[in-house]
Amino acid sequence: MIRFNCVYCGKPISVEGKLIGEKIECSGCGHSVMVRRKQSDDTQKSSVERDINTELNDANFLEEKNNQQIANWLNPQNVNQGRRKNLAARRELSLSMARFDDLTLFSLSFAFVLLLWMNHGEMKVNLTVLLLLSRFGLFLSLAMLGMVLSLISIFVRHEKYEFEKWLMLLFALLVTTGTGVYSGIVMLEEGISWLIIFPLWNIFNSIILLCAFDVGLLNTNSITNERASLLQVVVSIAMITLLLILCERVFNLHWAISYSIAVSYTMSLHGAIQDIFGKRVTSS
Repeated sequence: MIRFNCVYCGKPISVEGKLIGEKIECSGCGHSVMVRRKQSDDTQKSSVERDINTELNDANFLEEKNNQQIANWLNPQNVNQGRRKNLAARRELSLSMARFDDLTLFSLSFAFVLLLWMNHGEMKVNLTVLLLLSRFGLFLSLAMLGMVLSLISIFVRHEKYEFEKWLMLLFALLVTTGTGVYSGIVMLEEGISWLIIFPLWNIFNSIILLCAFDVGLLNTNSITNERASLLQVVVSIAMITLLLILCERVFNLHWAISYSIAVSYTMSLHGAIQDIFGKRVTSS
């Protein structure tokens, strides 16, 4: 048996030796991790010392580092302590991070498209202005492409290319952060109500995602390979449709607030409700 810790959340993993060199999914955080042969403490220590000696021989390395950074590299114990802190941060963040499986990404995309169809005027004008006149037009266009890929991937199952995962991740980050900020601005203009909890929750999620990106926890491995059943897809469409009809037609909410509520639902309660209709499976 090979025993090691997940590099993202730190959870202990035990697998058979024949899986060395292959990627498996961590049951704690859902990320894909490579199964490697565990090195002995002496081997790890000598590896750290070799890295330090190599970099210290480079004059440019010394010039670019301050005294504290050089001291950290000279003392392997400081290096290991820094790694432990990084691992602890990853473990804490992994417990609160959403997992971007195909069903979650599809639900975020479907809610956006449905809301775009329900708001024939205002939302389309806002989106057109952002795409054509904003300095972030290219950035938003790539995110929209990620949305299209998220809609397709739930039905066309294939091994995703790296660029596809980056586009999907960009879309997920944009809708989580953007809707929280924009719907918050709308509420400030129209008058704050208890609904402010939804944009605040989206902003909180975006802060966690940014912190996760900073420690290397958020990358294309965050786009998991969990596949949804047809029943789960149908339930997802029904729940999102009902939620948006209530927001738009019954309570007459601004489209940004409606989408903020849909995002909050998808990132928080969606997975638990979907599990009632069967567990999602991981494709090989």
